[in-house]
Amino acid sequence: MLVDAVASKTGELADDVAEADADLQANVEEYLREMAEQTYDLESRLEGRDDTVSLVLATLDYDQVLLTNQLRRLRAEHEEVLPPEADETVDDLLALLRHFAATREYFKTLYFSQEFAALSKHLIYVSLPTILLVSFVLLHTGDFPDTHTATTVVTTVSMAPFMLLSAYVLRVATVTLRTRSTGRFAFERDRPDDVLELDGPDR
Repeated sequence: MLVDAVASKTGELADDVAEADADLQANVEEYLREMAEQTYDLESRLEGRDDTVSLVLATLDYDQVLLTNQLRRLRAEHEEVLPPEADETVDDLLALLRHFAATREYFKTLYFSQEFAALSKHLIYVSLPTILLVSFVLLHTGDFPDTHTATTVVTTVSMAPFMLLSAYVLRVATVTLRTRSTGRFAFERDRPDDVLELDGPDR
């Protein structure tokens, strides 16, 4: 629903500036092209997905923060020539992008809850047999041949809980980094030293 609403509002914005200043039209067209590409990619990834993990993973590459800051910059740079109807459409787009951010955070919270619940369960399943095996080996060290193979097997099994924990931590860390929000500060992809900061709710 949000994706469809964003696509609809981008079309409205293009119509609102159809007879506006030439520079404004060019900048709006460039912005809408970027938004259209990201929105189309997101819509393609969301198609047919209904579980929490798939929804979160599908939104990883949607740069909502950058799109929001670019739209605020566009409005600030062309405030004097921006038609009133276009200004209202910009407000609607900013609101939709905020809704998208809130929705993604909601599903991300659900994803983290599911991941840590699964981690707790799997750690019990893996740790208990590991503890029993290692304890048995330590208590009966003299009954086992001192071979490299036996040592390798016991060491590998004892590392299983740590490897499981590492896998979950890496998955959660990857999602966190890919979906982090920088608020009103966003780096341009092609200009790493260019940072936008604007005051006010949407201005």
